[in-house]
Amino acid sequence: MNNSSHHYHRLTGYDRHHMSPHRLDWAGQPQLDKHYPDLPIVNLPEPSKLYKAGLWDVLTGKIKPGQEAAPDLQQISRALYLANGLTGRSRQGNGYFYFRSPPSAGALYPNELYLAWFNTNDELEAGIYYYDTYQRRLLCIRRADCRAFFPETDNHTCGLLLMTGIFFRSAWKYRKRAFRYVLLDGGHLLESTRLALTAMGRKSVLAYDFDDDQYNRLLGLDTDREVCLATITINGPEVTGVSSLSEMSELSPAIAEASRVSPRETVYDEITETYRAGKSIPTSAAKPPRLDSDDLGLRVSTWKPIKPLAPENDDPVSLNYAESVLRRRSKRNFVPEPVSEAQLLSVLGMIRRACLAGGQAFPNASKTVQTGFLSWGVDNMKPGFYLLDPFSGTIGSVHDMDLIPQMTSACLDQAWLKNAALHFLFMTNLAKLDDDMGARGYRYAMMTAGRLGHIIYLAATSMGLGCCGIGAFYDREAEQLLGLNRDATLLYLVAVGQTR
Repeated sequence: MNNSSHHYHRLTGYDRHHMSPHRLDWAGQPQLDKHYPDLPIVNLPEPSKLYKAGLWDVLTGKIKPGQEAAPDLQQISRALYLANGLTGRSRQGNGYFYFRSPPSAGALYPNELYLAWFNTNDELEAGIYYYDTYQRRLLCIRRADCRAFFPETDNHTCGLLLMTGIFFRSAWKYRKRAFRYVLLDGGHLLESTRLALTAMGRKSVLAYDFDDDQYNRLLGLDTDREVCLATITINGPEVTGVSSLSEMSELSPAIAEASRVSPRETVYDEITETYRAGKSIPTSAAKPPRLDSDDLGLRVSTWKPIKPLAPENDDPVSLNYAESVLRRRSKRNFVPEPVSEAQLLSVLGMIRRACLAGGQAFPNASKTVQTGFLSWGVDNMKPGFYLLDPFSGTIGSVHDMDLIPQMTSACLDQAWLKNAALHFLFMTNLAKLDDDMGARGYRYAMMTAGRLGHIIYLAATSMGLGCCGIGAFYDREAEQLLGLNRDATLLYLVAVGQTR
């Protein structure tokens, strides 16, 4: 099997005329939390005094920088709640559906957070913990001097958050295409977590490149079902390796069994083989490719600087960071009304900030994706297809046609999308990813698309706009509509607009 990202993405593309029927196996519906047997429990306090910082301040890091003391248990609880907590519920059948801080395709939540805690104190001993979102607690998987495992950390580093993906949670609905959603949803959770740590005043550095086998073993994962995809260092440098692997004790088989989330799981070879093909870390000479419009087959005649944001008293942002997190929802009840120029400028400005933030890995990772948007309804802007260069702060017009009706058709004919004033697009060149980084580059691009999509969700929520991410579309139709070349593709679409 050809395990390149190019091959996997094409293999899992949707085609209007070749869609195989699929019924959900409700008896095999995956659990949305993991169940470990008889592990030590640390109950987290009810999060209180949520941060009042503005969303712009969190994005720019303008909140109590340089805090070096390890956070206490209340601060940890608050950060994990804002990163991946339950923010609301609605009645569903005989039970409840729970909303979380980050969105998820099909509300399947394939990603988990683990905490490697370095400091032993009265509240929390050093060790490896699983964050139980539903019970708001930490389960201790491994008692250990975690600082000894990570030689790249310094004395200020107090912990490391590890994000995993559980394949079957998404594959139950999306089958072999599910690796796309695991990565996109993972990007949402990564950005949600990074912002929560920034709001706490802590330095946070993200890493995509590390020895997968070491990290999977550290967490005791069944790697046919669950794998580590990214890490976030708390108060320290980027961490890419684990030392003393030979001295690391093996965990009980029951720990690995917790990666199984359904009694009727299907393991899709297309997913596991593509993941394994990307286990090799790119060499030091390999760098994420800097994509431009030519790599997508698009032509921009001129690039113009983005207008400065409106004066502070005209700022369209009305909710602070924590309020935006708690009120964020996927909304589809768009109405055909325009958004203001200031609202578009705010979204573009927040995307720019996110592309430049996150430590060593993320500015590079951001270069693997080209951001664009379709518009029919922005004050003082012609309808059309535009590209954003977040590093130069410019936008360029590809053409001035309103493509949103056709894109709505390409997005599985979901008619409600037609009323959204903006369709934000995240695109890449699959061949360039493979040539420059190998199959692992797919993680960079997909998780970056999810991460920037999360910024759009929070930006839209903060301004009272509706927002909904779309990972399902007829791939080739969307590419041809946009005029992309044969190696380029659309990874993710996020619709924004006025709602009822």
